[in-house]
Amino acid sequence: MTSQVEGYRLSAQQRRLWRRVETGASSWAQVLIAIDGPLDHTRLARALESLVATHEILRTSYHRAPGVRIPVQVVEEDDRAPVPWTVVDLRHVAAAARVAQVVREARRAPADPGAPATPQAVLFRLGERSHELLLTTSALAADGTTLRSLAAELAARYREEPLSGEVLAYSRFSEWQHDIEPDDDAEALLQKEKVRVAERFPLRHGGVGDEPGRETITAELPAPLVAEVHGYAARRGIGVPAVLLAAWQTLLGHVSGLPRVTVGVAFDGRPYDELRNCFGPLAKWIGVDSGTGASFDQLAAEADERLADVDDLEKYLAGSYAVAEPQWDVAFECKRAEPPVSGPVTFAVLWDDVADESAELKLECVLTGAAAVTTIWHYSPRRFDHDYVDCVRRQYRTVLAGLLERPHVPVAAVSALDTVTLAESTRDAVGRRAPGARCLHELVETQAARTPDAVALRFGAGRYVTYRELDDRASRLARLLRGRGVGPEVPVAVCLDHSAELPIALLAVLKAGGAYVPLDPALPVHRLTALLARVPCPVLLAKRGGPLTGRTDAKIVFVDEPGEEDVLPGDRTQFPAPSPDNLAYVLFTSGSTGAPKGVLVTHRAIGNYVRWAAETYVGEQGEGALAHTSIGFDLTATSLLVPLITGRAVHLDPAWPEIGALAEELSARSGLDLLKVTPSHLSVLAALLPPETLAGTARSLVLGGEAVTAGLLGPWRRHAPSTKIFNEYGPTEAAVGCCAQEIPAGLADGAAVPIGHPITGAETHLLGPDLRPVAPGVLGEIYVGGEGLARGYLHDPVTTAERFVAHPFAAEPGARLYRTGDLGYRGPGGELYFAGRVDDQVKIGGVRVEPAETRAALCEHPAVRDAVVVARQAPGEEKYLAAYVVGSREVTTELPAFLADRLPAAFLPRDFTWLDRIPLTANGKPDLAALPLAGTVKAGKAVTPPADATEAAVATLFEGLLNRAPVGADEDFFDLGGHSLLAVQLIARVNATFDRSLPVSVLFEQNAAGAPASTTVRGLANLVREEGSPERRDCLVTFPGCGTGRPLFCVHPAGGSALGYRELAAVPGFPYAVRGFQAPLLGDGAEPSVEDLAELYAARLLSASPDRPHLLLGWSMGGLIALEMAQRLDARAGVLVLVETYPPSMLSGSETDTKDLVAMAGHRGPEVARLLELAQAHNRAAIRYRPSPYAGPVTLVQAADQNPPDREKAAATWRELLPGLQKVHVLPGGHHSLFQAPFVAGLARTLRETLPGR
Repeated sequence: MTSQVEGYRLSAQQRRLWRRVETGASSWAQVLIAIDGPLDHTRLARALESLVATHEILRTSYHRAPGVRIPVQVVEEDDRAPVPWTVVDLRHVAAAARVAQVVREARRAPADPGAPATPQAVLFRLGERSHELLLTTSALAADGTTLRSLAAELAARYREEPLSGEVLAYSRFSEWQHDIEPDDDAEALLQKEKVRVAERFPLRHGGVGDEPGRETITAELPAPLVAEVHGYAARRGIGVPAVLLAAWQTLLGHVSGLPRVTVGVAFDGRPYDELRNCFGPLAKWIGVDSGTGASFDQLAAEADERLADVDDLEKYLAGSYAVAEPQWDVAFECKRAEPPVSGPVTFAVLWDDVADESAELKLECVLTGAAAVTTIWHYSPRRFDHDYVDCVRRQYRTVLAGLLERPHVPVAAVSALDTVTLAESTRDAVGRRAPGARCLHELVETQAARTPDAVALRFGAGRYVTYRELDDRASRLARLLRGRGVGPEVPVAVCLDHSAELPIALLAVLKAGGAYVPLDPALPVHRLTALLARVPCPVLLAKRGGPLTGRTDAKIVFVDEPGEEDVLPGDRTQFPAPSPDNLAYVLFTSGSTGAPKGVLVTHRAIGNYVRWAAETYVGEQGEGALAHTSIGFDLTATSLLVPLITGRAVHLDPAWPEIGALAEELSARSGLDLLKVTPSHLSVLAALLPPETLAGTARSLVLGGEAVTAGLLGPWRRHAPSTKIFNEYGPTEAAVGCCAQEIPAGLADGAAVPIGHPITGAETHLLGPDLRPVAPGVLGEIYVGGEGLARGYLHDPVTTAERFVAHPFAAEPGARLYRTGDLGYRGPGGELYFAGRVDDQVKIGGVRVEPAETRAALCEHPAVRDAVVVARQAPGEEKYLAAYVVGSREVTTELPAFLADRLPAAFLPRDFTWLDRIPLTANGKPDLAALPLAGTVKAGKAVTPPADATEAAVATLFEGLLNRAPVGADEDFFDLGGHSLLAVQLIARVNATFDRSLPVSVLFEQNAAGAPASTTVRGLANLVREEGSPERRDCLVTFPGCGTGRPLFCVHPAGGSALGYRELAAVPGFPYAVRGFQAPLLGDGAEPSVEDLAELYAARLLSASPDRPHLLLGWSMGGLIALEMAQRLDARAGVLVLVETYPPSMLSGSETDTKDLVAMAGHRGPEVARLLELAQAHNRAAIRYRPSPYAGPVTLVQAADQNPPDREKAAATWRELLPGLQKVHVLPGGHHSLFQAPFVAGLARTLRETLPGR
């Protein structure tokens, strides 16, 4: 009978791993061994069994006493237990794919920590003399060194060779580790800043997002390169690992753009001879910085010195260093492998891997003597796809060779592009050859001749213009314009709204040979006159009573009333045609000098784009397009011009630029060929339009004007799967668009969205500072060229020369490229991705904005002496402008109106902060990093100053957390933008500042009549002043200002705070009295359970409301507690609402409740630490909970932004367990945003419709 010896304490490494096991995370360790020769299976099995008998860690299980969180390790005394053994015959199948499948299955198999960590063996029979052996054990029992030692010892035992050296039991190591004292100095030296390098990888989200575990790519370095590595190391007197690490850090610097890179480097944790033969997890991961040297000679020497320093310090590290979770998402490991021992049967490790390694991308180099270096690339398919990692592998080889060839030059000069990839990148940068150039109006004339009776324009209530009428009216107006002196290169201003006169006027200008200058009549008059002053237009086309009437010297032709053009003959006389290289239009875009720039676009450029767009976006049948955006925005050209060269209709209405009116129109219309919107439009339309409307809106949905995130596409993918969705990119200087791609349907929410490949006739190059192409996955600046390139800027040869540069590798002389200032990178398939800006230009609401232009307008005010304008973006919000102003503060309330008269809406700052002076850098430029985070100006309201030092201190805490200054004594924390997570930090900082123990629940409390609310500066200061006030520990709180009807009892999510229900309670007209349950804090060593919390809350609920059935709501993990409460309340339970609650079987250790809480870990303080601990404990409790069937009425609410397969799986699981589940509501919003504006209003409406009597 098997007996058990006493238990041993876990080592520091095991304690860290146990935390992963508790959360359900993978905990495997695997090695794959190639075996060549006539293998005796029975002999191999005996060798493995004897090995397990020798090393007790492979017979160890883990047991936890009741109420104790950390288990002990227990060694099974029976040292002859059989090893699980499977033989798989792969002699007649695709072996590699089957091996990979078994590897993944072994990793996914549920681990039983109570069972011994005996290796699971799978022997693959590849041929008569060829086998591979997969051994899988627990990460609690093995690290990488253990796995390779295991393989070597297995080979020796198979050959029946004598084994030398005493084996140290892992339990002895663990106990010894508990006894040694840490060397604080050594640990301090190794506490590197944990920079997450992979966060800076452009393609870190390139994978599909759902594949668990890790994958590997294995490749040998070429023999000549291996010889160069060893030769260089010998000449420089450094180790080979330092050479390989320095090259890896150099490539990481190229890819991430970081000047210095910290990489997690594996050290085997065996600095003493006694530990050499010890099996078990001893390894430590320690951060190693790249050096500061410019050349590879310097970087390699610094890497060697750092590795030596860390190796020396490692022996002084106690368990406290190893117990910390590794933070390195990019790692490096160098191992040495002995060549296979010659003989009839040889063993060689193909790879080893351990699940405890947190790195998303790890380079493992295996050195076999001086003859071979095997690179094994371990990567997370959740973050990287195979093709990209293989691309990084090739880049590493190229960079390593380049560094060794020129070790004395700056590493920035060494390219990661090999010749094959360079050729591919050059090919990917050039679109298809363009057809012969034609003028834009000629394309419309051709279509009018082809379909004269088709409807060209639709407007108003059933009114329309045919192609024949469009062409005739434009021709008559063109003759009038010719009589006014309009001809080639002559600009004509067009200031018209979205009416039938707009396309007629544009076409007339082109027919006359001129170039139209579109001016949006909705702009401030000051802005319109300023734009018109920059371009000499002899003629202005407008409507009677327009904003420029009487404000220009140009001859105004009123196109909305009978005039002399209407008495001209309606013949089709051809006018002298301009050439394709004449100007078609001048479009103003934001300028970095503070003044708008006029972009000169030719017929060749715009004609090339509209022909490509017609071919790509327009199908065989369709209802045309809605022209709904400003004519001063080149995005409008797609909707306004593409239909007119394909025989389709342009739909026009002056009201449609307002998004609500556009949504109403789309609700009443279907079957459009294309709808072009900005991503900002898209998210609002998805919220405003019912699902059935999305399905029939348009054949092609074209997104342009700003960056796209995959999460925005969810509603359209679900409800309009047949709609083709395109991401289109192009600056105004490239005639609307130069790059596009249909967005793949299977793109995961977190994945980057490509902007695609160059359109017909276009070029999109990705270049470094030296104007050389950069490697795939490496950031570079986007340069565009080809047929769509603009001529330059109006009256600005200097800026034109700066931005339109000589083409560095064009065959034809005089070719140019436009420097966009946009950053991008290429994927492995050649597709281009947008990655931000190299300057401070931003996109706000799809509009290109130069903050310098807003600054220039600010400085026009006589009371403003200086100003700086920057873009800001708070978490979960859109970008906005913040202005920092030096001058007379008496004009505070005047500035918004002053700017509104001069600038479009996107250019207006949201925040104004007054400064005594603008902080400057050493070279005299504004120091943007030194600017305080934006405050706000409240027009017409004076700030109430603090009454005393306590209020002043509380106000300072408000300002620091909310990034607003000044904050008055009567201002409310939540009204200023505070939310539940910030509220926790607020109370933590108040307690630390004043040495108090206020709980977060004070923010809920109803104060005495006339007393300021506790959420204001003054109200919170009053609570601080209350000497000796008792700690408030009631688990049930009521929200101020909520409804007065029937109570709705809401249970907290993980973390224990009910603050998330505050916005629901405040929804106007929500009739229920929202009451929230808050979790008690943990006692020392206590571990909460769903059952215990439900018992506590049910008892408190009955004491507060003993009568009538109760309404229960639980959010996320709180839904599990609410379900258990309903079980206990039985007949006294009314309706149960589960909001975003997933069955425990679908949960993992990184639930969404704690994601935001983890972000607070950088804010020190016991309250935050306790909250994080509580959130993690709640998640563990949720995973352990096993719900029982419940027959009462249940409603399930799910967030539309969540993964649809996960939602459906959760709903199906709940239906099986909860027969009373009546309805599943999928509402707009995300896991957290369901309870935040604007989505909380939809949740409140659903609850009103679902819950009984109010």
